[in-house]
Amino acid sequence: MKQGWPKFANALFHTNETKGFEGIVVSMYAPASATTRYGNITVVTEYPFGDNATIKVEATAATSLYLRVPGWASEARILELKDAELKNGTIVRLPLPKGLSTVHIIFIAKVRLETDGLEATYDGQKGTLSYSVHRGPILYSLNLEPKWNETTQ
Repeated sequence: MKQGWPKFANALFHTNETKGFEGIVVSMYAPASATTRYGNITVVTEYPFGDNATIKVEATAATSLYLRVPGWASEARILELKDAELKNGTIVRLPLPKGLSTVHIIFIAKVRLETDGLEATYDGQKGTLSYSVHRGPILYSLNLEPKWNETTQ
């Protein structure tokens, strides 16, 4: 059913209500904007096809911005944090002053091979059953030609 996009859009932004850690959380990246109790947020990106995102926050008071670093982004960085090493699979907290703040996050999307870990024997040779090719969040696939079988009753 058509639930994917509404649920995805609903999960882009959250707020952290933990005392002392209040702020806006960007948990997934897509071109979007929202109004929260801490201010307005806009994300400009071509993610997952682009390798960066620009986040603009118009904060009503000093607050925090939390950015999720995807697990595949082994060399991600935030331009405003010079020499800061971002660990993949984590959330980075950035304190923001009242007013307009802009943050640029760069994802380094490397090509990687993944396997399902299963082995098979083919022509007497034992080896890995399958591999998949990824670049960042994108999974590449081959164009599959359809095969049609006509049956009559």
